[in-house]
Amino acid sequence: DRARGEVIFFPSRYADDFIILVSVPPGPGQEARAREAAHREKEALAKLLRGQMGLELSEEKTLVTPVTKPIRFLGHQVRVRSHPVHGRMVSTTLVPREASQELRRRIKRLFRRSTTGASLADRLQLLNPMLRGWGFFYRHAWGAKRVFASIDHYVWHTIYRWLRKKHSRVAVREIYARYGLRRPRLRGKNWGAEGFYLFRIAEVPVRQFHLGWLRPPRFA
Repeated sequence: DRARGEVIFFPSRYADDFIILVSVPPGPGQEARAREAAHREKEALAKLLRGQMGLELSEEKTLVTPVTKPIRFLGHQVRVRSHPVHGRMVSTTLVPREASQELRRRIKRLFRRSTTGASLADRLQLLNPMLRGWGFFYRHAWGAKRVFASIDHYVWHTIYRWLRKKHSRVAVREIYARYGLRRPRLRGKNWGAEGFYLFRIAEVPVRQFHLGWLRPPRFA
């Protein structure tokens, strides 16, 4: 461990994808020693996987990268930062900006002008699974609650603009009366039609992922 001056390897995995964070005690040449330890671990891991499972590590995807540079893992951005409370360096997963932008583009395509002939219920049946899956995928990311609230705001106004185009000759108050339905324990009004209500990503519980939930992988 760090008290004895030994290297620490912290593995995170999902299915057959994994990332190993390497930490060495501070001192002269710390980055060089960490890189050397990472390359040794990479070689040992490749040998173990080849011998026990018949698997080969992809040289293109298996990289040794300093934690000071952005790291992408399973659609998340992994970075190392100083903890705001106890001050020590910790690894953190974030929602990449590109992921939020791509979700917005998918939402916009669902509510483009050419779809105004469809019913709101039809659009919600396509939209809600997309929002629910995206929210649960990123629910362990740091700052996810703020990102979710931003997406909800965008979705609400996208549907509002779509309904205005769909009912161009109907007053706004009538649109609210027809589609601005309330759900139990929900603040304000939420879009809904024919028993289908807009799913709000901000309702997804956000919490830090705990290592105790993860069984140690065989290579650890």
